[in-house]
Amino acid sequence: PPTPSPPTPSPPTPSPPTPAPPTPSPLADLAPSGPFCTMPELLHAVVCFGDGDNTRPSYKTDAHTIGQDPATCGEGVAVNGNAKFPSHSIAVPGPPSVVVGSLTGSPTFGNGVLRGAADFASRYDVARWRQYAADLAWAVEHGDTALAMRVEIYVPNGNTVVLRNDDADNVGPAQQSIHVVIGPGTVKADDDQNNKIDGAILAPDADVLIHRKWQHAHGFIVARTVRENFAGKGSNSGLQIHGQRPVGVACGVFPPTPSPPTPSPPTPSPPTPSPPTPSPPTPAPPTPSPLADLAPSGPFCTMPELLHAVVCFGDGDNTRPSYKTDAHTIGQDPATCGEGVAVNGNAKFPSHSIAVPGPPSVVVGSLTGSPTFGNGVLRGAADFASRYDVARWRQYAADLAWAVEHGDTALAMRVEIYVPNGNTVVLRNDDADNVGPAQQ
Repeated sequence: PPTPSPPTPSPPTPSPPTPAPPTPSPLADLAPSGPFCTMPELLHAVVCFGDGDNTRPSYKTDAHTIGQDPATCGEGVAVNGNAKFPSHSIAVPGPPSVVVGSLTGSPTFGNGVLRGAADFASRYDVARWRQYAADLAWAVEHGDTALAMRVEIYVPNGNTVVLRNDDADNVGPAQQSIHVVIGPGTVKADDDQNNKIDGAILAPDADVLIHRKWQHAHGFIVARTVRENFAGKGSNSGLQIHGQRPVGVACGVFPPTPSPPTPSPPTPSPPTPSPPTPSPPTPAPPTPSPLADLAPSGPFCTMPELLHAVVCFGDGDNTRPSYKTDAHTIGQDPATCGEGVAVNGNAKFPSHSIAVPGPPSVVVGSLTGSPTFGNGVLRGAADFASRYDVARWRQYAADLAWAVEHGDTALAMRVEIYVPNGNTVVLRNDDADNVGPAQQ
C-alpha cells in the first residue's frame, strides 16, 4: 500500500503588531520624572542650586532665623556650593542642612549638616524644579484664572526683575502666592523698607538678592543663589527667612494626555506552506499639541497677517472709544509698516485734520474727529472679522511665550513676556530709537 504523506503543517498565526510608543509630550524635555504641575519635595527654607563659582558663596545672608514653624515651613538650608552664615552664633533648626562647599560663620545645626554632593543631589533635582516652574507658567498662560490668583510669572531673560503683587504680611499657607521666575536673571524687591516679601520664591536659574529692608522673607526660596548685600551692613541685619510652603496651589488647565494607539487586528492569510508576513501596524494618529485649544487654525508660532498700524479688538464698552489718540501719524513707511487703524468699536481721532494713509481703515462703531482716510474706511463688523481673528493673535502670543519659557534663547533676545493678571505692567528693555525691522 502507498505510504501516506506527512500532514501539511498549519501556518503559524502571526503575532499582533507591537503598538507604537506614545508620542512624547512637548514638555518631556523638561520633565525627567514626576507628574505635571506637582511641586517636588521641599525640606528646607532655602535651596540654592549654585552658579558654579567657587570663589564666593552661593548662600550668603546674616539671617538669624531660617525656618519658623516645622508644621508649615521648611527649615535650614541646602546649598550646592559655598555658604556664609553670620559671624555671631545662630541656631539652624529642622532636618540636617546640606552644604556641599565651604562653610563659614557661626551656625549651630540642630540636626547636623551633610557635606557631600550626593547629599544635595539625592534631595534636589534642578530639572524637576525647572519643570514645576514651567508647568505653573504654562497653565497661567493657557487660561488658568484660579492659579493666576496665586502665581506671579517673571521672565527676566538675564535682566533684573522686581517682585510685584506680593502677599499681606505673614499670610497663611492657604493664601500664600509663589513668585515664579523662568530662566536666568536677578530677582530683587523694591526699596520700600515696609514691603516685606511674603510670597514664596521659585527661581531655580536666577539669583535672588535679599536685602535687610525686606525684614523677612515669609515663604521658601528656591534659587540659583541667595545673597544679602548692601552698603554699611552691620553684623546683624535682623533678617528672617521663615520658609513657609504654600498649600492649595494647583493647576486647573493641563496639556492633553495622548491616548495609546489601538493596534489594528492582523488579517490572517489563507493557509499556505509559507507563513504569512504580518501587515505593519497602522500608525498612531499624531498627539495634539497642548496649544491646540488655542489654535483653531494656522501653524505654530506664525504671525497672522497684519495690514494696519493699530488693531483694537475692543472691550465691548460702547460708551467710550476703543481707540482714542491725538496721533497725527498712523503709519510711516508702507514697505515696512502697517498703516491706518482697524477698530472693533468706537474710534476718536484728533479734532484737527489728519491724513490716515494705507489700505482702507476699519471702524465698526462710532467715528469722531477729523481724519481723512486715503483709501476710505470700512464700517461693518464683517469687515473687521474677515481681517482679524482675536483667537489667532492670542495663539501667536501664547506660542511666543511657550517657546521662550522652554529654552528658546534666540527668541528671548527679541521678545519680552508679561503676564499682568489684570494689573498694570510697565514695558521694559525696549529697543533703541527707530530700530530697523531685523532688530526690532
